[in-house]
Amino acid sequence: MTALKMLAGLAIIVVLVSFTVMNGNEVTVSWYFGQSYNVSLWLALIVSFVAGALLVSLGFALSLFRLGWANRRLMAHNKKLENDLAEISKAPLPEEPDIYLHNKDKKPAVDSRKESRGEPLLLSSK
Repeated sequence: MTALKMLAGLAIIVVLVSFTVMNGNEVTVSWYFGQSYNVSLWLALIVSFVAGALLVSLGFALSLFRLGWANRRLMAHNKKLENDLAEISKAPLPEEPDIYLHNKDKKPAVDSRKESRGEPLLLSSK
């Protein structure tokens, strides 16, 4: 694996050297306010490439920061929900659900006599 990395590095060096030999012409780079510089074409291209790579890296770093912040926020929310679930699961379940909350005298909500006669099921007022 190390030999493969060395070969890849050597290939990159060969490409860069051939690039500089082919693009050795001098060019004028004009800046704002009338400033201009005479530099080699290969140097101008590599500086432009590095500046673009730095800008892309900055945007990528900001995106990673935003995603990391959202991830930490969601992990904290998930931990809170897990704690709530642990507390709820520790609570004992009632033996029978209280379905008669609307009747204080604990009468059934449905009159079973009407149900047997095929009448609609209504709340019993008796």
